[in-house]
Amino acid sequence: MSDAQIPTAVVGYPIAPYVEMNQIVQCVEQSLVKILRWAEKLSAKIYICGHSAGAHLASTLLLVNWKAKYNIDHQRFGGFFLISGIYDLVPLVRTDINQPLRMTSTSAKNLSPLFRPQEDYWSELKNVPILCVHGQYDSPSFHDQNRQYGAYLEQIGFTRVQTIQQDNFDHFDVIEQLGKQDQPLTSMVLSLMNTP
Repeated sequence: MSDAQIPTAVVGYPIAPYVEMNQIVQCVEQSLVKILRWAEKLSAKIYICGHSAGAHLASTLLLVNWKAKYNIDHQRFGGFFLISGIYDLVPLVRTDINQPLRMTSTSAKNLSPLFRPQEDYWSELKNVPILCVHGQYDSPSFHDQNRQYGAYLEQIGFTRVQTIQQDNFDHFDVIEQLGKQDQPLTSMVLSLMNTP
């Protein structure tokens, strides 16, 4: 993205087991408040990108009522790029991955964007482009979750959702494309950023 002269903010957050999953989500939300305030001063839109667990965190930002909670206009969002994400955390509860996260079935479901009931304020974001991407060589669960989340977003009224498989890429190198101008994912992202 730096080659395209796009200012980029990389959000850090505390990790498990030092904090629980809901605290990680809150930390990312608070970081975004600061970025959105900066964008307001510049009259700029922001584009949110996340990969793997980062795509889950990015997708939780769609669930926040920014206007009611922070008096931030939803139209400040230009788009979401969700790459090889996890949108249903419930299957993780019975795995070793959950040991540091300490999620219960209930908390995992509450933190899963795939299970959130539709909210009225989402209509303000319905025309925001959302790119849901997985690599061809991602595991089947990433394929399934990506397709399910894309379909869910369309079902609840988001109008500009694209669910895409990137051929010849795996879970790790699919995100590395964004570091190179000549890669297909970079082209898609830049095209969406340049479309009103």
